[in-house]
Amino acid sequence: MPFNLDNANFRRIAISIPRERVNEYLGELWDEFSRSIGRVSCYQNYLDTDDPEVYEFCVCWSDRDLPFIAELSFFNHTAKGLTHVLIAAQHYETRAASKEFEDKIQAAIIKVAKSPSGKLVEKSGYLMVPFHAGAKLSGDYKLLLSGLLLRKPRTEEEDIDGHILFPLITSNKQEQHFEGSNLALDIAAALSVATQRHFVVSENVPWKILTPEVFQHLWDDPGISAGWIDDSGFTEQDEVKKVIRFSDPTKRIIEGGDCITEGQLSLPRRADHVLSLILNNDRYTQSCRRFHEGLDLRRKMNRRLNELYTISYELIAYVSAIEALLDQRKEKIDVSCPSCGSIVARDEWKISERFKNFVDTYSDSNGNLNKIFKQIYEDRSKFVHTGINLHNYLAYRPNRPLILMGKKYVSDLPDYYFNVHEFTGTLMRKFFYMQLSRQS
Repeated sequence: MPFNLDNANFRRIAISIPRERVNEYLGELWDEFSRSIGRVSCYQNYLDTDDPEVYEFCVCWSDRDLPFIAELSFFNHTAKGLTHVLIAAQHYETRAASKEFEDKIQAAIIKVAKSPSGKLVEKSGYLMVPFHAGAKLSGDYKLLLSGLLLRKPRTEEEDIDGHILFPLITSNKQEQHFEGSNLALDIAAALSVATQRHFVVSENVPWKILTPEVFQHLWDDPGISAGWIDDSGFTEQDEVKKVIRFSDPTKRIIEGGDCITEGQLSLPRRADHVLSLILNNDRYTQSCRRFHEGLDLRRKMNRRLNELYTISYELIAYVSAIEALLDQRKEKIDVSCPSCGSIVARDEWKISERFKNFVDTYSDSNGNLNKIFKQIYEDRSKFVHTGINLHNYLAYRPNRPLILMGKKYVSDLPDYYFNVHEFTGTLMRKFFYMQLSRQS
């Protein structure tokens, strides 16, 4: 142990947490510690052991508001996961062994280890977060699968477009702001992809924490009603070719106006399914966050036209949003050894090829989109690898000549810029709707 307590005798607790669930288990355990014992304020370290396949995750738990200090050492096998943990606790003042808190720590470790994933989650309250989306919400939306409630503004004086209500897990006030802010951005990003509207969490309007009882009262309101947008055009099964394709283009979300009815914002009919799919998958959530960051940069550039450099970073965000949805596994390919000519296997990511295939698949082999995304990918790579702006960085004044570069030229804005966010959002939505169709 790296932080030895005075003459401590460590208990050994056998656990069996599969490798793929290790981080999830530890996160749930920390939440259980917070609920049943107190805030987890700790120093953590990861150490080698004599076995190259086993690593020691050491935790020194000490908080000024708790009467004890404790040390925990989790042994993590790279193939088997967590196999056991050593624990010891002492009273903070006397440094005498504390059987009481050792028992509590042990009980929490065993309780979470025996529970199905996520079953111990208890909602400490609900956060009510105001948002802007360029149009006021048409009504209240109770999203059963996602566990979210979206409420329209109650008065015309409210300078917002609606509220998002969602559960908080931690009851620790020092952690609630971080957890709430992070979850609010995840939800805003998922909503932005689902609707092609830029959902912006408002920092100028107060956020409210509601008790579970108050939230339940709002949830059970019999007056909840709202309009829905027909999004059935995203998925139509072709029984002959056994593929899912676009159908009626009037029943698809392509641009932000598609979710506006009579000047108000309505959600797509399958929005709850899409949000639930995204928010329960870390990779999908990260993809939506990259897309949302692209919209943030677009908004910044539109406000300050002298900040054209943000276009380059915006392209990185859109390409990354798609790359996050790709298969990330390396692929073995056979290559010829340049020295002896023998065939050897080599691992390659093949990300650019998978990116191209993704665009082709989810655009229904649309030649124009394939061409546009090929240029977007090349421009993104040019900026990342050369650091050279993608716009006409020498034309500081309007109405200047283009910068000629052989067969190409550099203009103020790439030709595809005005619709790249809609192109990207459409491909992402097609991907998510197809995942839903495969599940049903």
